[in-house]
Amino acid sequence: MKVAWVYFKDNLRITDNLLLDNALGYSDQVFAFYYFDPTFWQETYFGYRKTAIYRAKFILEALEDLQYSLKCKGVQLCFIPITHSHTQALSFFKDLASQLLSDANTHINLYISNPYLRDESRFQKALIQQCIDINIGVNQYKDSFLVDPDCLSIKTKKALAKGFTPFRKQIEPFLEDNLPELSSTTEQFTQIRARELNEVEYSLVSLGHNKVASYLASFRVLPTLSDLGYNQDNIITYPHSAFTFKGGETTGIQRLCYYLWETHKITTYKKTRNGLLGLDYSSKLSAWLACGSLSMLTIYREILRFEDEVKSNESTYWLRFELLWRSYFKQCSYLYPDAIFRPTGIKGALFPQRFEDYQIKSVPTSFLKKWHNADTDCDFVNANLKELYATGWMSNRGRQNVASYWSKVLGLDWRVTAAQFESLLIDYDAASNYGNWCYVAGVGSDPRDRVFNTQLQADRYDNDRSFRKTWLV
Repeated sequence: MKVAWVYFKDNLRITDNLLLDNALGYSDQVFAFYYFDPTFWQETYFGYRKTAIYRAKFILEALEDLQYSLKCKGVQLCFIPITHSHTQALSFFKDLASQLLSDANTHINLYISNPYLRDESRFQKALIQQCIDINIGVNQYKDSFLVDPDCLSIKTKKALAKGFTPFRKQIEPFLEDNLPELSSTTEQFTQIRARELNEVEYSLVSLGHNKVASYLASFRVLPTLSDLGYNQDNIITYPHSAFTFKGGETTGIQRLCYYLWETHKITTYKKTRNGLLGLDYSSKLSAWLACGSLSMLTIYREILRFEDEVKSNESTYWLRFELLWRSYFKQCSYLYPDAIFRPTGIKGALFPQRFEDYQIKSVPTSFLKKWHNADTDCDFVNANLKELYATGWMSNRGRQNVASYWSKVLGLDWRVTAAQFESLLIDYDAASNYGNWCYVAGVGSDPRDRVFNTQLQADRYDNDRSFRKTWLV
């Protein structure tokens, strides 16, 4: 019997999921796992809890949705609790393997995303090695990219070191002829979710795994916010929040359909994308991309279909353009997986001789307290911080200004507030967050060094002060 283990991390979907599709295609029985790795829920070096409450809520909603979708495909999703250390989690998998391999005719294969980033890779690399050591097959996939990094030409990889524009000029012609096909579509997702669960074969006992079914029984319950150490009472819904959406592939697909097919708001995206208030000034798809409830490829191909069937203009292109930015940061993080977290960033990796005497300015404790109270001398920065603290969301325009103010105007250690963004943002993605912070702080691969004039930006994008009036009350 061929048994598959699918390890979910930042790919919480069944649509266009190479791990799952291949596991189902080549296995008789599929088990799915999600590990609440304590690394991602504890306090970081800079004093912020790595995952704050609003993103935790969004992830739990995504997992609940994924668990139901997997049931509809005859797969059970098991949760390894936060109380399990890395050693205990590895023991869980080793014990499970022992039970399954007691049958000499059983063969196990692990399906897992290719681990490459600092924090994200520690446990996954250990699990991969353990599986190799006990003769479990390992299948790794680079499933968070628009294009597999190994498929890029040397010229395109060199362009990454020169900045986004050189990369874009290489990747756009490449995508015209080499855009990957989806392994499964949103239409198939709808069909799968429409099934009645009682029609789905969903029994380990029927396959002769009585002991395994008993062993996994206690791992099928999704933990609550309280189990993860959060106080549910701290979640407050603000009527003027720009992000009020629920996590999960179902709501992600609904939002994609709404923004493209139902309202055609994509056709005005370039005009509205720098908005600050409301649900629809931007697509808001970044949150579902971050936890992998939607893939970049799904969105990119859906935009192409919309352009082909409805309308193609500068705005529809611009949403694809933003996906290329995300792809750029993903590819940079793959080439420089450690550098994006260092004070000197990617530029330090490219030109180490320029940073031999580099010193980063520490953050005074007294100012950090003011920052946490959104009490700086810039009301536009303060309003954006207030929104972030209250809702877990900040607009792209706000992020650029806040990052520039911290790293360029104040000249402080950019990693401190990058870690704060990592903690608080619902749509936190390691490559996008740290890549953007490197970029704004002047230590990315881009040759230009920009500084935002926050007052001019406020006058341009919040001329009537409606955003500041909303949050500075």
